[in-house]
Amino acid sequence: MDKAFWKEKYDNLKLRAEELSVGKINSAEFKKSAAPLGIYEQSNGRFMVRIRVTGGHLPLPDARSIINVARKHGAGSIHLTTRQDLQLHEVPTEKIHPIVTELNDNGILFRGGGGDTYRNIVACPHSGISPDSIFDVQPYAKIADEFLREQEKSFQLPRKFKAGFSCCKDDASMAILQDLGFIAKIADGKKGFEVHAGGGMGRESFLGVKIFDFLPEEDMLRCIKTALEIFYDHGDRTNRAKARLRFYAQKIGANAFANNFYEYFGRTEKINYTLSEISSTSVSKTPVLSSQNINKNYNHWKLYATSPTIFGKDIFSVNLFVPNGNLSLSDFEEVCNTAGKAGCIYMRISQSQDILLPAVSTGSLPSVYTSLRNLKLTGESFCGLLTCCVGSTVCKIGILDSTSIAKSIAEELDSLFADNPEKRAKYLPAILDSIKISGCPNACGGHPSAKIGLQGMKKSVDGKLLPYLKIYRDADLGNGKLANSSDEDIIPAEQAANFVKSIISK
Repeated sequence: MDKAFWKEKYDNLKLRAEELSVGKINSAEFKKSAAPLGIYEQSNGRFMVRIRVTGGHLPLPDARSIINVARKHGAGSIHLTTRQDLQLHEVPTEKIHPIVTELNDNGILFRGGGGDTYRNIVACPHSGISPDSIFDVQPYAKIADEFLREQEKSFQLPRKFKAGFSCCKDDASMAILQDLGFIAKIADGKKGFEVHAGGGMGRESFLGVKIFDFLPEEDMLRCIKTALEIFYDHGDRTNRAKARLRFYAQKIGANAFANNFYEYFGRTEKINYTLSEISSTSVSKTPVLSSQNINKNYNHWKLYATSPTIFGKDIFSVNLFVPNGNLSLSDFEEVCNTAGKAGCIYMRISQSQDILLPAVSTGSLPSVYTSLRNLKLTGESFCGLLTCCVGSTVCKIGILDSTSIAKSIAEELDSLFADNPEKRAKYLPAILDSIKISGCPNACGGHPSAKIGLQGMKKSVDGKLLPYLKIYRDADLGNGKLANSSDEDIIPAEQAANFVKSIISK
């Protein structure tokens, strides 16, 4: 698609925003132009502007451009999403178009991200960094994004389309739950992917059908084109509740779906591509001097906030625990400064709404810790660290305030481990990986993929609709298992903290 195509989209966005401001159109009419660009109205009448960050890979210059544009136009804060996007919140109507066009001029494009289009492509944040990474899938995610962005059918779909890449056998990016998922694999010394299609979370969550046990890397775009064509041709355009690709797979059955995929694949021409270079990790040649202001919790922090990398025994990746995925613009800027001083040239946004600094030398760790502790990003409290969606206070379709529920659970966990910081450091990663909370069945918090998943709902009790939580248990995606749930397995929302504590205490 040429520049004129997108200029028309942005010009239309500007016109519609002006019409909305003076009451010539309503929010529903504005959404038709805004949603395909990742722009949605918040519950308070202001707007959320979603910025696609492919695979969560965010170069520091791009991060600084986002901060500068957001600050210039009065955006309130930064939010990290469970799909590795960035979102600007509290954006006034009249500032939507300037933000979009100025970021576009800086190479940060608004194409997809919302509406009936392809969404941000996810990838493991530790890809190409951790020893567990089979190979780096980030360049493949980038090429996939560039390809889908140029396909007209990517913006004419029955509903949203999600793709993802996992670099590891644990399927950390949940490729098995994407509309199209790729899991890195090497066979006979050749790179390729195990491929699943038709997966998804939400109402009637469904594990993707295994299409290829091994797809050579050169057929990756051909496979993406196949999935796109199938969804365009067979997705339900009459019933939005059944419009996702997984419902087509469920309707015709896994075998028929796979056979249909092979048929489409067979008549799709091979698409050649050259992998885009993802900037290699940089480590300071001169490590930052150790800070003398080290808190007694520093050693506990190292136990769960750093992980070994492929770059050497004295180089660690560092996890920044971002409460509720929310950062002020000034705090996000300080994160960029800390990353730069530690020798990093990019950061990674994770699906757990945190930030990963790819490579920090041992000598830099104390200074990084001091900076992060000042920003309250060292995970010294569970508050804000449990994976959850933005909840009903922000989302117009949310049922319960998932962030408040997460807060009540976190406070109980803080109390549980208050006298045993060593035990807390030991179990914190597993606890954070285990609990996911969504304010409604749409599963933006990923509850069907959790060991302990909580889904907001309302239940009629004595004629009153009261807040309840549906419990999901024991997901194991590595072995192809979603969480179990039943209509009877529900609790009052106010009991969430005690419920989780009873499990963690065992």
